[in-house]
Amino acid sequence: METPKLSDQTVRIRRIEAIINNESGGVNKGAADTMKSLASDLGISIRVSSVESNEVERAVRGAVDSGPDLVAVLAGDGTARLAAELCGDNDCWRLFLAAR
Repeated sequence: METPKLSDQTVRIRRIEAIINNESGGVNKGAADTMKSLASDLGISIRVSSVESNEVERAVRGAVDSGPDLVAVLAGDGTARLAAELCGDNDCWRLFLAAR
């Protein structure tokens, strides 16, 4: 059986779980609304959790456990690293956006 090329595959993202670390220096106050608006424009369901640093681990675990197609994290390097570790080898896609 031949392995399909990436261009032959279709990736459908229907549901996103997004976590925003409010304490990351570069996070804009309107980030959650912007993420919701972009997802809505694309017809994608999104749940955005805006949390403080001490809530990040719980939020990421909850997001991953809910089985989304994509976990998106808007935060600094430390939060992105933690999220990558917590996501592990599950089947969801991951997107880490650096707050600057």
